[in-house]
Amino acid sequence: MDIAIKAADVGDPNPAQIRDFMREVVTGFKDKAVRELMERVKVEDEGFQGKFWGLVREFSLIDARKNYSIIKARLETIDRLDHAIKAGAKEVPDIHETIKEFPWLLDPRWSLMGDEIDPMSLDVPYAPTFDLDSGQRMDFIFMLRPSAPASPDQILIVEIKRGYTPNGKAHKVNKDEVVKFYSYTLGIRQKYAGNSRPPSIYGLMIATDYTQEADMIRKDLQSRAGGNLEFQTWETVVDNTRRLHTGWLAVTRRSAHIE
Repeated sequence: MDIAIKAADVGDPNPAQIRDFMREVVTGFKDKAVRELMERVKVEDEGFQGKFWGLVREFSLIDARKNYSIIKARLETIDRLDHAIKAGAKEVPDIHETIKEFPWLLDPRWSLMGDEIDPMSLDVPYAPTFDLDSGQRMDFIFMLRPSAPASPDQILIVEIKRGYTPNGKAHKVNKDEVVKFYSYTLGIRQKYAGNSRPPSIYGLMIATDYTQEADMIRKDLQSRAGGNLEFQTWETVVDNTRRLHTGWLAVTRRSAHIE
């Protein structure tokens, strides 16, 4: 970004000039050019500096208020998901479609690579121990990665199960479902094992309860995986996401000067 600033250029800027200029500032906030811009502003007279930083503060206030509205809308979405799970929403299509549309509900840091993925389409080795009564589909694959064109440095396989039945009872995941989930994570790990810098592979199953046998297998697998395999309840996931956004809302409220 190449920005040249002169005091004479900021006499009486029109709204379009202000908008275009501030867009450049925000877009390049983390750019080296912004640091250079700030150094150039320092050498100008106080009148120019006051006018310049006044524009920055005004733009930041508008942006903060926009973010405040977005976060409030997200909190409403979190509440709807929480209610749906407790009311007995089915895994497919109800919960699955909600997560597909709003993947940040699980974690805002994750980027969705795909959903309902056939392992064979990724050339992933897949050999479940048990005969399964459902199709071979990975619910979601997410990734954490640096800026493009770098390849993913972390890949997360997420398997979701319904939380409750309509009569209020916790849905119990069986041993076959746990083993299938584990097989997916092993397959993805094998797929990337030959890379010179393979990404870290993590697995997350979200469910409310397990059969006795499934729970024993779950605990054993988790202890063997050394932190690369995690089992969370919907209550935990929803609570963590809600607390994150509530904290974010408080910070944004102060930035937006909202009482």
